[in-house]
Amino acid sequence: MALTHVYDHYYRYGEIEEILKGYAEKYPRYAALSSAGQTPEKRQQWVLTVTDTETGSAGDKPALYVEGNIHAGEVTGSMTVMYLLDSIFSNLEKPEIKNLLENYTLYAMPRVSPDGSEFYLTNADSLRSAPRMFPLPELVPGLQRKDMDGDGVIRLMRVKSPYGAWKVSDKDGRVMTARRPDELEGEFYDVFDEGYMEGPYDGLDIKAAPQPFGNDFNRNYPIGWETEDSQKGSGDYPLSNPETRSNADFLLNHPNVCCVIDMHTSGGQNLYTPGYKSQKDAIKQDIDLYRMIGEIAHEENGYPVLNLYDQYMPASHPRTSGGFDDFCHFTLGVPAMTIECWDLMERAGVKASYPPRED
Repeated sequence: MALTHVYDHYYRYGEIEEILKGYAEKYPRYAALSSAGQTPEKRQQWVLTVTDTETGSAGDKPALYVEGNIHAGEVTGSMTVMYLLDSIFSNLEKPEIKNLLENYTLYAMPRVSPDGSEFYLTNADSLRSAPRMFPLPELVPGLQRKDMDGDGVIRLMRVKSPYGAWKVSDKDGRVMTARRPDELEGEFYDVFDEGYMEGPYDGLDIKAAPQPFGNDFNRNYPIGWETEDSQKGSGDYPLSNPETRSNADFLLNHPNVCCVIDMHTSGGQNLYTPGYKSQKDAIKQDIDLYRMIGEIAHEENGYPVLNLYDQYMPASHPRTSGGFDDFCHFTLGVPAMTIECWDLMERAGVKASYPPRED
């Protein structure tokens, strides 16, 4: 298929906004732009509604909702949504595109967390969802991650110590390997994130401070939700974040949505619910449906089809509480799948096993 835009970098918020506005202005018959909500940093959660309005209004047709970047740093997800839109608007005359737009509606939210993704793309540090202090209101004493030398990357620091647990690899001086219990002679190191000591420091004991931006939007939905002590990043209460409340409200206000795809970035898998309990405890017909949809996805992207609880997570940590896809399925009654884009390890020749090995 023909394409209009270039995909040689990850788009910043302004680029996404400009492209979406361009679609709405150039193709008013097919595209309408709206905001699901405004973030604390005054960015919009843009949603592009795509359908052929000459064959009926968007709300009167069965709809697919696609989103990306519920996790701020997983920017391949938002690029996949943008690529999907580009594929549609660059090929409006193709029969399969005409049929799609005449009979169905697409709602596309490329970036659920525009504040978080903008931070991720413009800072050396990383974060899960949003650049807001959580669960603690301010920085606490300890080692805080920071790009100290200004090279644009937060690396690992080696600090010589006779008690260090690491040594330099004989094969590659850039690599550290674990020190054996019987190794008494040689140079040994402690390894820390690049950063600085916040608060009092005795010059001896270095302890990592908690991640300041601890929200995880994909644990903030009212299904299987648990408090912070059980599920990191879950938020003060279900839908406590304005971004998660907005996209939940959007789905509640669009009952014609009958399928959801959530684009992530990790490993290359097509994932289906449940995530907070075993698929053995789900309705069999639902699991059969996901497997059929998953096989169609597998034909397109080659990724394996996996259940979140039983196959995707390590056996020792199978539960993902408060997940968006579980919310869609169990609360809204809408089938939802998560696609983890970018199978880097597989392409590098590292064969994956499911459930993942504990080591």
